[in-house]
This record gives sequence, C-alpha cells and structure tokens, in this order.
Amino acid sequence: MSIWTLLLVYVIGGVTFIPLLIVAAFAALIYLSPPVGDADPSKPSKEALKAAATPGGQDKEKPPQAATSSSPSKPLQGWVVVRKTFEEPPTDNASYVGNLMRSFLDSRQQSASTSSSTTSVGNSSRRPRDTFYALLKGTVLYLYEDDACTECYAALQVAAYDVGIWPDSRTMTDAELFAKRNAIRLKAKESGTPPVGMPTVSKELKLGEGGEKATTSSREPSPVGRSLTDEHFMFVKCNSDMEDWYMALVHASTASSTASSSSTSPLPDPLVPLEPIFSTDDMAHLVKTLDQQPDPIPMRWLNALVGRIFYSLYRTSGLEANLIARLMKKITKVPRPAFLTELVVREVNVGNTAPLLSKPMLKELTKEGDASVEMGLNYRSQEGEHSGIRITVEATVTINIKESLPLNLGNRFDLKPRT
Repeated sequence: MSIWTLLLVYVIGGVTFIPLLIVAAFAALIYLSPPVGDADPSKPSKEALKAAATPGGQDKEKPPQAATSSSPSKPLQGWVVVRKTFEEPPTDNASYVGNLMRSFLDSRQQSASTSSSTTSVGNSSRRPRDTFYALLKGTVLYLYEDDACTECYAALQVAAYDVGIWPDSRTMTDAELFAKRNAIRLKAKESGTPPVGMPTVSKELKLGEGGEKATTSSREPSPVGRSLTDEHFMFVKCNSDMEDWYMALVHASTASSTASSSSTSPLPDPLVPLEPIFSTDDMAHLVKTLDQQPDPIPMRWLNALVGRIFYSLYRTSGLEANLIARLMKKITKVPRPAFLTELVVREVNVGNTAPLLSKPMLKELTKEGDASVEMGLNYRSQEGEHSGIRITVEATVTINIKESLPLNLGNRFDLKPRT
C-alpha cells in the first residue's frame, strides 16, 4: 500500500468518523426508546398480534366500570366475653378438674399434630371460659369458638333485643360509660309478636346415653315471642372497641324486626339519628378543602384532627351553653349606658366550616423555657343558609319620655301625651 493510499484513508476516515457517530446515536435514540406516553414499548406489536388472532378484528372496547364512591363496610369482629349473668359465675371443683383434664388431653393431641394445627388447637384450648370470637353480619351476631370461624356456638338476632349499658347508664357520666367494668346488655324486647326468623340459635354439648356426646340446638322461639335467653352481657377489654360494639349493636337493634335474618336488604344509614348534630355534607366539604389546599408544610393531618373534633361538637347544646356562659361573663364586666338595663346572649352558632391552620413557625425558644410560636388561622364560612358565625343578643332598652321635653323620633313614631 502506497503512502497516497494511506493519506487518502486517513483524511476520509477523520472527516466522516464524528458525523457517523452522531448519526448512529440519533438512530439508536429514535428506534430504541419507548413511545412517549406509553410505558409498554411492545404494546403496538401485542395489539397487532391480538387483532390478527381475532377473526372479527379488534374487540370493541368495554365501557369502563363506574368507580364506587364507598366500599362496603367490613363486618365488626373480635374477641369478647358473653355470658348470661353480669357477675362471673363461681367455678366449682368438678368443672375445674374437667378443664384440667381437657387441657391435658389437648396438650397431648397438640404434640402429635402438625405445627399449623398445633397453633390452632393450642389457641382453642387456652380460650378462657365464656370467651367467643364475635362477628356481626347485618342484624345477626355470631359467636364462634375460634377466630377461624369454623365452629359457631350461637347466633343472636340483634333486632329482637334492646341494647344498653349495664349497670344503668343514667347514673354514669360520659367518661364512665365504656369502662371495662361495665357491660353491653342485650335484653329481649317486650313484644307479643315474635320476630321473623330465629332470635337465638345456640349449641350445647351434653352427655347422651352410653356416655357419648350429643349436640343439641335450640332453634324455636318462646311462645311469647321472646328469645330463649332474656339477657346477654357482653364484655370487651378495650374501651374504644366497646364503644364500636355498642354503636353497631344499637344500629342493628333499631333495624326493622320484621325483616328476615337472611334478607340481603341493606340496613338504614346509622348517621340518620345524628342529623341534628352532625352533617355528612359538612364533613365532605372538609375533605374537599383539605385536598384542594396547598400543603408545603405537612398540616393536613392536624387540620383533619381539628376538623373532626370541631364537627363532633359544633351543633351540640353543651358547646353552645359554654360559649354563652363565657360571653355573658365578659358582657357583665363591660360598662353600658343607663338606658340599657340588660344584655342577654340567646344563641351562638359557630357555623359549619372547620378552622384551618397553616404556616406553623417557631419564633423563639430560650433555655429558660420560654417558647413563642406563630400559626395562621383561616376560619372562613362557606356559602349556605347558616354557614357563618352568628351570635344573637337580646337587649332591654328603657327610655323615659316626659311631656315637657320635646323628642323627635321621626315619622314612624307619633308621641302624644296621655293622661
């Protein structure tokens, strides 16, 4: 190869090498990158294969299903203690020995079974007396012997019972209602017409002839329409869980007793009795406001907490009485003219919009413990009939009018001397 050939190859290669690299990079970027707005680069080819495999061409697109606004509520369930008396029945020696022998036999069976079955048998054998896994479905309360819900001990038609707190809740304060020492009492309703369905279905284990166990089920209502057991007492360990159980049982008890226990008709809205003091539209407005507000500093959780507390009190008579008492205490200290004999606050309405907090700031914190914080408060009323803050004040004005003193009150008042 001559020197001219080498020089020609060097010049042509040096001039075209960089442009060729640029063209190759653009070609790779265009042909290898996925399409904009589609996360699946092979989607066109899949659609082409699907269309080729379908005889009538591409399938018609199915209309999208409408998203449900609210998912069905999960049935309330958990471990509870249910017995027929409020006081715990005494334990006799025979039952104590029987429980001891039963636990010994269960432990032997537990050692011979597998690990998974061992856990379930151990949990069932260690279950305290009168303790059941309760499950509330509609108006029926099921009592199971284990959390797997395989052995049902009893089923109670809650619509046939009156639900209350025992001892008598009228002698308690609100803070004492759901204490652990209290119980939820299910008392059979005093009704001459038996409810449709079975008010109580229970299972009892007895020794039949020959020493074999015989299972009996009580399925017939009493002649007067009351259940087999007049009262049931339910104990719950956690206070908040006890309140949830009480509200759910009250809701199920107020349902129509004429409906069958197997009916699929939905229960009435449990918030209907609370309409005078609580509105779901106001809570929906709070949710919409929290979603629309910019949140550079995470404050949605605090505004949601403040709004939830606000909507649990804003229509109650207790809050109104407290605000009226505070305003009257301030008004009595303010000097007033002689013709105003009395000022009385008749009504206080705080509106239907919860206050919103924003832009929290720590201004000062000293070693002596002095702290100074700053926070924005937005308390704006929404459009509506009774949306804003309203305070109604009643005043009594006394005006002494003498005949010798001319007084002009305008055309609407005609003062004439009277004898």
